[in-house]
Amino acid sequence: MSEGKFELYADRSGKFRFRIKSADGQVIYESDAYPTREDCLEGIKVMKHIVCQAPIEDRTEQVRYLMSSMKPMEIMLETLKPIDLDGEIIAQKNQNGSITLYEVVK
Repeated sequence: MSEGKFELYADRSGKFRFRIKSADGQVIYESDAYPTREDCLEGIKVMKHIVCQAPIEDRTEQVRYLMSSMKPMEIMLETLKPIDLDGEIIAQKNQNGSITLYEVVK
């Protein structure tokens, strides 16, 4: 099975950059410019270290959908009163004029 790779190259201005490509060749990260090839190689080394050491922060359960409605927000909040809410409630106004409420769970 093929793996992703770091690709080092010189840009049009003569500066050095690297990109990270997935196994299927898709660019998933592109670096800033480095003045020298050696600096760019050091940037790759630092990126490898950071990526290998980085913890996974799962934020998928930190925002919970509550409801979406065309009703005024005050009425929506009254509807939510019987529900046990632990976090902050945030509102998003949608293009159709409705409001969606979410709870930020800490």
